[in-house]
Amino acid sequence: MVKASEKIHQVALYFLLLAGPVLGFATKGFAPLLAISGFMAFIAVLMQPSKLRQVELRVFTFVFPFLFFMGLSVLWSQAENAGRSYFVLILVIVFTACLCISFKGLPTDMQAKFKHLLSTSLLFGIIISVAVGAYPLLWPELPVQIHILSSQVSFANIEFVRQSNRSLSLIPVFLFPLAGFYWHRARWLFILLIIIVFLVTANSTSQTAFLAMLLGTIVFVFAYFYKYDGKKLIFTVTAIGLLFSPLIFLKSFEYNLVQTYAPAIIKQKASGNYREWIYYTYSNEALSRPLVGHGLKSTKNFSPDGLHHYIKLAKERNVPYSLAHAHNFPLQIIFEFGYLGAILFLVAFWWLLNLRFSNSGRTICAATLAATCGLLLFAYSVWQSWLLASLGFLFFYMSILYRREDQNNV
Repeated sequence: MVKASEKIHQVALYFLLLAGPVLGFATKGFAPLLAISGFMAFIAVLMQPSKLRQVELRVFTFVFPFLFFMGLSVLWSQAENAGRSYFVLILVIVFTACLCISFKGLPTDMQAKFKHLLSTSLLFGIIISVAVGAYPLLWPELPVQIHILSSQVSFANIEFVRQSNRSLSLIPVFLFPLAGFYWHRARWLFILLIIIVFLVTANSTSQTAFLAMLLGTIVFVFAYFYKYDGKKLIFTVTAIGLLFSPLIFLKSFEYNLVQTYAPAIIKQKASGNYREWIYYTYSNEALSRPLVGHGLKSTKNFSPDGLHHYIKLAKERNVPYSLAHAHNFPLQIIFEFGYLGAILFLVAFWWLLNLRFSNSGRTICAATLAATCGLLLFAYSVWQSWLLASLGFLFFYMSILYRREDQNNV
């Protein structure tokens, strides 16, 4: 039984080596990738229940209140599949923990080998993503040609632009951990790669990818040259931005700040006027239920009671009136979980800032966190399964690269 369990652990881990190709060619594949590998690791852990002792639950004390509150909010959520999304979140957490246990059970030499193999896989995925994402510079007509191909061939339904944008958006959150791991051996190679990724994302059609890369690069440079533990500053800025976001967006719409002061690139490329209307709508509705919010995933296709009023405002501003989702992570937290949930989220965020990674990874941790904030801030709904799986995989990757040598627990 023990030998079979160890084999399953190893198979689960080595299945993750597909992460690079998934990143480069099919980003939504992170969901089945983590599901399959995580399920195998889960089965292996059940075959050796003693390994569960490696999970030190007290370490996660500050996360449980927010996790419990999210589950409770399913009861008053307007989303039909809110329970399913919460279940996916729990699975991501459980599978990620099981994969960490699997890695810890490997012999030391196999741990080192696996780190390099997984990093090589991700480097391959990053290179492919950059090569494909550079089409606006190298081959601007490529999306049109692929669209024509998709319309002519029934089985070739290719979401080229969306896949490229998703892939580019994930590159920064994996690039900085990878760069930090090989920094002393291949510093100039990764400096060059960071510059290339920066230029490609800056000229891409994904503002999210550029924002993630921009924030990650700024924080990386600052933390590298200025050894300042900015946890309190990061927490304070995050808390202010989160708690005051509805009021800020209400005033922004009322005074038409985007149209009056925003540069043309924000209005055109980032759909500034449309986003301003979305933020106003969700902010106004968030303050109608300020304590506990509207429930998990309720920002998805939200239809407020006074929808005709918001549509009228959209027509006056000459913007589309679609409420697909909030397009804003702080606003999503306030809208779905209210100010009670926001406070519990900040407690969990403080725990995240204090994760015990090695000192050599402090700069990388800060840059990765900044890139992740850029990924989540203005584009994707956090409840997309591929995004949850990507974040779970990121936590696993950071844990195996930058774990303290004396830290034996997950």
